[in-house]
Amino acid sequence: MRLGTRHPNVADLRRRLALVGDLDVTGITDICDLQMEAVVRRFRARHGFNVDGIVREQTLRGLNMPAAVRISQLKINLARCAPSAARAAPDT
Repeated sequence: MRLGTRHPNVADLRRRLALVGDLDVTGITDICDLQMEAVVRRFRARHGFNVDGIVREQTLRGLNMPAAVRISQLKINLARCAPSAARAAPDT
C-alpha cells in the first residue's frame, strides 16, 4: 500500500494502527492519505525499517508481532547496550 491507494485493507490497517496508539481513531477511511503515510513512516522508523511510508510485508510483520516476542527483543537489546552504557558513564 502506498499514498493514494483505496482499498478496504487500508481501513483495517488504520484500525490496527489506532489500536497500537499510532493513529487517531476518528475518520477511519479506506484511502491511504498523507496522514496515513506519515503514520506509516513513523512506525517504520521506530521499528528500524526503511522509512518510505509504504506498507510492505515487513510493516505488516512488525504490526502483527506478538507482544511477548517484542518484549524478548527489547530485553536482548537492553542487555547488549548495558556494557556500553556502563563504559560511557562518567566516574563519580
